[in-house]
Amino acid sequence: MPSQTARGYPYPLGTDRVMDGDDSIHALADAIDSKLGGPIVNGSVVMPVIAANGNSTLSVTLPAGRFAAPPAVFCQTGHGRIMVSVSSITATGFVFSMLNVTAVASTALTSYWRAEALIS
Repeated sequence: MPSQTARGYPYPLGTDRVMDGDDSIHALADAIDSKLGGPIVNGSVVMPVIAANGNSTLSVTLPAGRFAAPPAVFCQTGHGRIMVSVSSITATGFVFSMLNVTAVASTALTSYWRAEALIS
């Protein structure tokens, strides 16, 4: 059995048999997967025209079976005076919202989101 770091990552010792190296690498990869958290999914949404001082929402569906619990979801837009947010986050999706804080209607806008499993 390989030794472990203080955080529980296994590593082989110099006295371990070379032929067992694949088992050590597999154990390390499994430990990294479990300790770094689960999956990460990125995407974008194209919001249609938003009226002056108006808002718009879209439902985003996450890939089936990717998350066992609601992930952390982050959103971003590069458009000035457009505010974005997410709500109603579940393991299968969330609602993406944009708010136009200007007195002029927007054109169709692309914004970006990222969902990642919470580390327990």
